[in-house]
Amino acid sequence: MNKIIAFCTFLTFSLIVHIESTHSLEMQSEIEQGGLLREKTTPGSTIQFNGKNIRIDQDGNFIIGFSRNAPSDVIVKITYPNGQTQRRKIKISQREYQKQYIEGLPQEKVMPGEKDLRKITEEKNLIKEARSLNTSTEIFLGKFIWPLQGTVTGVFGSQRILNGKARSPHLGIDIAAEEGAVIVSPAPGRILLAEEDMFFTGKTIMVDHGFGLTSIYAHLSEISVTKDQLIQQGGVIGKVGMSGRVTGPHLHWGVHWYNIGLDPALLVNGF
Repeated sequence: MNKIIAFCTFLTFSLIVHIESTHSLEMQSEIEQGGLLREKTTPGSTIQFNGKNIRIDQDGNFIIGFSRNAPSDVIVKITYPNGQTQRRKIKISQREYQKQYIEGLPQEKVMPGEKDLRKITEEKNLIKEARSLNTSTEIFLGKFIWPLQGTVTGVFGSQRILNGKARSPHLGIDIAAEEGAVIVSPAPGRILLAEEDMFFTGKTIMVDHGFGLTSIYAHLSEISVTKDQLIQQGGVIGKVGMSGRVTGPHLHWGVHWYNIGLDPALLVNGF
């Protein structure tokens, strides 16, 4: 009888080990604030983060973005096709951010009037809606490239002080270059927006890179693409300008996972 019990115990243990080895997720254990987690799990699994289901492609690939002020650790829950669940803790490195002082902006661009405020609200809603889309655009798993060669004059996460007034943190990178310099798409995708005259960002383009990942390009002098156009990595999308709220020619490049701002530099240097 003892031999039978021992044998059954061995079978049960063997089954557990087999399930663990078949359905495992070697998730990146640490990431920075503003970073993007790109991982792969068993196809057909369900991923939950912050109480929401995360989109997974047919091969099990998924992404999760972490904000500028993300906490020091988070939990991701995985439910495998056989019903087994797993909780993984991810540690998030905390960052210190710069303060950036910008002077010389037109006063109406810092303290807009009532008419301009209505336009700003409409444009914010347009961008927010575009970032909220959970599209079926194929997820890009490669390394991003820089959209422009130039001098970085503004970094992700910095506190902006405009004409002496504190404003929202800078959720992107500013790259100074000569007006008319060519801008390319850092990754393949589909054009979400191609707007000619936004209040703050001037001529503006947004690109959908799949599964909630979008990028934005602002202050252009020329837009070279149209809405819903497919673009390849390195494809020309526009030219550097100084439209919108600026003090000189440059590109503002931002990346979001849904409405969470990410650090574009980490997408270029972190993969």
